[in-house]
Amino acid sequence: MNVLNVLCDFKDLPKPPVPKLGLTIERYLNGIKRIIPGEQYAVTEKLAREFKDSEEGNTLQYLIKEYAEETDNYVTEFWLSDMYLRSPLPLPINCNPFFMLPKQSFKTDLERYSYIAQFIIFSLLQKIKLDREEVEQDIVYTHGKGYPLSMDTAYKLYSGYRRPDIEDKQIFAKSSNHIIVICNNQIFRLQFEDSSVYPSEEALCKILTKIEEESVKEPIYPPVGIITTASRLDCSNFRQILSEDIINQESIQKIEECLYILCMDNSLRDILKSAKDSNERKEIMARHIFHGSKIEHSSGNRWFEKCLQFIITKNGVNGVCMEPSILDESVLLQFLQEFMLFLKINRPRRRIMNSMYLEKLKWIIHPKEVLEIESAGYKINQLVSELDLKIMKFTKYGKEFIKRRNLNPDVYIEICIQMAYFRLYKTLTSTYQAASLRKFRYGRFDNIRVSSEDLMNFFEIFYDETVKKEEKVKLFLKVIEKQIEMYIYFKMYIYFYVYVKTINGEGPDNHLLCLKEFSHNKRQYDPALFRDKSYQEYLNFCLQIKQINSKYNIIVGYGPMTRDGYSCCFNLQEHQIIFTLTSFNTFEKTDLQSFAQHLTSSLIEIGEFCEKNLRKLTINTKEKSLRKLKRE
Repeated sequence: MNVLNVLCDFKDLPKPPVPKLGLTIERYLNGIKRIIPGEQYAVTEKLAREFKDSEEGNTLQYLIKEYAEETDNYVTEFWLSDMYLRSPLPLPINCNPFFMLPKQSFKTDLERYSYIAQFIIFSLLQKIKLDREEVEQDIVYTHGKGYPLSMDTAYKLYSGYRRPDIEDKQIFAKSSNHIIVICNNQIFRLQFEDSSVYPSEEALCKILTKIEEESVKEPIYPPVGIITTASRLDCSNFRQILSEDIINQESIQKIEECLYILCMDNSLRDILKSAKDSNERKEIMARHIFHGSKIEHSSGNRWFEKCLQFIITKNGVNGVCMEPSILDESVLLQFLQEFMLFLKINRPRRRIMNSMYLEKLKWIIHPKEVLEIESAGYKINQLVSELDLKIMKFTKYGKEFIKRRNLNPDVYIEICIQMAYFRLYKTLTSTYQAASLRKFRYGRFDNIRVSSEDLMNFFEIFYDETVKKEEKVKLFLKVIEKQIEMYIYFKMYIYFYVYVKTINGEGPDNHLLCLKEFSHNKRQYDPALFRDKSYQEYLNFCLQIKQINSKYNIIVGYGPMTRDGYSCCFNLQEHQIIFTLTSFNTFEKTDLQSFAQHLTSSLIEIGEFCEKNLRKLTINTKEKSLRKLKRE
């Protein structure tokens, strides 16, 4: 097995291919067929096939191919704009995911400062490694051979910032050697003397103590950070107004150019007292990392536009809130797992510097701006109240049980999640499940389309007692094998499966997006295929599925992609499965408690079905499908 120890040049990675127009249209039709009514599908099928054969469709395909030849990655800029930058929604909950680390127990403030100091030291060591290009190259393994992955977003870990200008473009600060610390809604810049060394833990503890002391002294500014919880337009307008004053402009620039944000929050003890059990306590802690628990607590003690926010409360709740337009979650998860390992081992010996510069950022806030801040606080409180979040631990079985039946664990869990939705609504829906495109130059993501006619048929007969169990088993295995044929096995720090066509750059979603964007940009209109309401349904992701494999029990959660949808993030372990479920409670259609109950029932019933009927299964469908893919 090949091992690549040095970072490859981005130019060494292949460009993503432009899929054939006919194949994309067929995959689009397969993906939409079971989520719209039959009569609507007939109209959509006619439009799609006409577009495939039309001069318009083939001209757009030619333009994309021509553009792909000229650029490193023809799709990422369109994907980034469509997925993130065009959205007018507030970043908290709607966009930024959270990563909750195991709770710490601090007996004294010094212990808390020590923990924070260790994070700072670790982050600076990682920055040194990035500057020296000493980070380990991410590798994908396919058929036993190793291939390098794009490290582009890894190098933006400390420089990424989402600026809310009129077009909501993102910027990347090229050089900085400071972090921003927010405590009691007051914002401080902590400047380090030398980027090649790190400060001592003792020196950091002293300066963190000073920050807390200074945060309650005059002048006390209003919680300026709360404005980053507002809509992107409101953020842009507020930033423009603030920037009219040179003092505010300088403070904003220092925040934009920092390495990351460190949020020192007050304790959650009073809020946690209302929890009925340990699981509810965990959900309260997760919500806090997600959004800050309203303006009355710590939602103003944030700056959501920065790529990386490390959050720590006085009673040990800690984690990260990430801005995802700039950074891939797999990169951040690896960063956090290395931090957890760092806490357990001796730190490397290195020349230590203790010289640091601390300043409290100044603001000129007029009465009109105070009203804007108060308005943003009201709106984030409303958004927080609308969020339902549930952490569900399923302990009846885990990966080991599924693998004993020679079934693909990831496909198995996806089927159970889809079944929960089907049980609740008697239909399938557009599902978003990201597949990494990092094998390509500057690659990001495309979407795996997992809904199928066979899957729908299996759900429809599963509870039908008139159908023989042999027929159910046959169809279940057909669904499993068909799904696995769409998957390929590879390693990137963790093991997971992704849709082979999609990770090879041949998924339909990104290609369709580029066709639409080229038509809009070149001709100022959308073809009939994209004006069709079916295409809107195709992109209406009422179900989001995310798999996060963490050996340190890092809990990860995302907000729903639609107001009437669900997000389901799962960590599949050997003997249990941990789910983080979210939805909004303002839409009559959504009911997170019912979804969780149906998910539990689906896991139990599919498990019992496999226990009774698949004991003698000997065909390893994964290996069989891999051999088939290899032949192709």
